[in-house]
Amino acid sequence: MNANSELKRFASGQPDSKRRNTHMGVDCSGLINLVFRANNIDIPRNAHVQWLVTPKITHDAMQPGDLIFVSSQGEFSKISHVMIFLGGDEFIEALETGTVVKTDSFGDKFGKTLVELAKQDLTIENKRIYCGKMPVSK
Repeated sequence: MNANSELKRFASGQPDSKRRNTHMGVDCSGLINLVFRANNIDIPRNAHVQWLVTPKITHDAMQPGDLIFVSSQGEFSKISHVMIFLGGDEFIEALETGTVVKTDSFGDKFGKTLVELAKQDLTIENKRIYCGKMPVSK
């Protein structure tokens, strides 16, 4: 999957290769589901269930297209948000239905880089960050 170019085009609001408009709005798990289905990869629709079925990896093993999961505040075992890793310190996310899908960085979103967050056990603001390996097509 060529995550970077397709995902950055999606985040910019440009139509995808099938000329579908991206402004209809998706939430975080819907974005993941849509992107992976478009690449013939079956993944559940719910962020927490996506986390349950995705193989866990360390932050330094992440590759573009892998998933970043964020727990609920104070509930490390409950996932409330998911993003797609683009490489380096960047990811793409949909905050909630009706908002623009956007690229962001760990530094801008969490105030620390991914490496800095790893030094504090990927925990910030009483939330835990988990990394998952991109599912493969069947």
